Amino acid sequence: MALKRITLHPGDYIVAVVPEVCSGPGWNNRLVSVIIGNSGTNRIRAEYLQPDEQSAAMAILFDPAATMHRALVDAVPVTKEP
Repeated sequence: MALKRITLHPGDYIVAVVPEVCSGPGWNNRLVSVIIGNSGTNRIRAEYLQPDEQSAAMAILFDPAATMHRALVDAVPVTKEP
């Protein structure tokens, strides 16, 4: 595949870019989620970039950003309901 370009429509803006290592038995993936908001509709959508669709800068930033993302997720105070 080639570099994937995210299409932003009128009113769209990027809310967050989230790198995450996903894995299971015998597989793993380095996925980047691009969260896009729209100021006109107040809707949120997500687009996903596979490793071969990510920019060179994303490849360089992926590991430290994924580590920070995991630390931030772990830092969120939560109460788990039974």
